[in-house]
Amino acid sequence: MEGEVVRLHGLQNKLSLNGALALILSKHSEEGRWIVRPYGVSSEPVAVRTANLQTGRELSESLRQGLFVAVALSVLLVAAAARAGPRSRLRALVPVASLLWFLVAVLGCYYLHAPLLASGVYVPAISEMGISNSARLLYRVAFGLCGFLLAVTLLQMHDLMSHHHSDISVQDSGLVWGLLASFGIALQGVCTLRVDFGMETVLHLCGAMVTMFGTFSHAEKSNGWFKSLPEGSPLLRRGWRGFGLSLRKDHFEALGSGSSPLLAMFMVPLLLQGSKRLGLFAELNVVENCMGIMQWAVVAGIAAFFCSYAFDLIAV
Repeated sequence: MEGEVVRLHGLQNKLSLNGALALILSKHSEEGRWIVRPYGVSSEPVAVRTANLQTGRELSESLRQGLFVAVALSVLLVAAAARAGPRSRLRALVPVASLLWFLVAVLGCYYLHAPLLASGVYVPAISEMGISNSARLLYRVAFGLCGFLLAVTLLQMHDLMSHHHSDISVQDSGLVWGLLASFGIALQGVCTLRVDFGMETVLHLCGAMVTMFGTFSHAEKSNGWFKSLPEGSPLLRRGWRGFGLSLRKDHFEALGSGSSPLLAMFMVPLLLQGSKRLGLFAELNVVENCMGIMQWAVVAGIAAFFCSYAFDLIAV
């Protein structure tokens, strides 16, 4: 259990520590006790019985094996799509796979992290769900693959655009900004949020900000380029084949305009997470839930925006 994040409960002599997150440092000389360092209340290590430690759920061995099989299948999908060429509808499965890894990350980590939720908190910020060892592994793998598959999707889209309009540049399509966003997703996934304000936490927060900035810039460039296309362009599909473009232009216009409310919904939780780790304030149920709702809403919008490219790729 050393190095595991736990939540303290049922303490009789140190009531102020009940409900606090703590890191297990080592086993105590007395059987059944552990030395832990609480966060947010006191930084002094204390000895606590095993019965007073609430841990997150474990990722079973079969699920670990299944996770890495899914990683291998994702890599094979990318290889098969690349081999099939730019006119293959197989390429449309890549953004779908990216969305599936996003869902695996948030739903799987929520399940593993749920026992560590503070009383009254039901919608934690996504980043907070990767603090335990088991959840951290899933968070890293799932978001790492999500970022990788998104980068492949954007390269496929640029290839498709170039096939029909050879004069397009990487600046016009927003490819560079999109790749920056995918890098940010992978960075904040590999470098997870920790309970202290160390280098990994800093890199995680930087990755999240890079993701948002890259997404805004990419959406603005990409939507602007599609709007400038002549009426007869084969990329301006009708019916269900044009659903992805319609979704990006009509329902996610805020991403392309750098909407201030949307930016605030994303940045406020990040600032609060950083401040909490600096000890500027303790966990508050209302704040935690609001933080989670804002982050889930914005991140789900980003995921849907990028996944909409599947409709463009399937309509080749």
